[in-house]
Amino acid sequence: MSESTIRHALEQALVHLNNKHNRMPYFDLYDESLVTHGLPPKFPSNKEGLKTFYFGLWKAFPDVNVTFNDILIGGNKSAIRFTMIGTHVGKFLGIPPSNKSFRVQGMSLFAFNDSKCVERWELIDMLSMIEQLSPKQQISALMHGILEFGEVKANKDLKEKIAGLFKYVRKQIGVESSGSYQPNHSK
Repeated sequence: MSESTIRHALEQALVHLNNKHNRMPYFDLYDESLVTHGLPPKFPSNKEGLKTFYFGLWKAFPDVNVTFNDILIGGNKSAIRFTMIGTHVGKFLGIPPSNKSFRVQGMSLFAFNDSKCVERWELIDMLSMIEQLSPKQQISALMHGILEFGEVKANKDLKEKIAGLFKYVRKQIGVESSGSYQPNHSK
């Protein structure tokens, strides 16, 4: 696969990704056998998981826009450094809307077979995104992030203590809970 074919496929995907009226053609970049790395753990690491993640992103940030800052291509792989901007108007990954704008950096690595991406790695500066939101969203995001961490999920008592600590912190700083975290005792 040539560098120009990969570059063209990525540039076309970006056009579709930023088309607020019809983003579905964005997923044409990906093969049905896609394997993803770097999405939050609750999403399957396949094409359907990627779609579910993006549907949630687009619902929470309907004006989201991605710009490619750099595209590097070697063999059948491409690395992209990007900037993503948007306004938080809907719930995203358990974080209630803040109506604030954000700007974050990220990097993706794509592996291609012919003109389709078959494997994708992602790294987005989510901490920067959370810091750009209000304290209520920061606390919620931090709590959910900690409570979803593998060792915490496996320890019911620790999970409940952490949830209690966040409830106390919210009360101390005068931030109401927006749908408190309920530990899942079945795990």
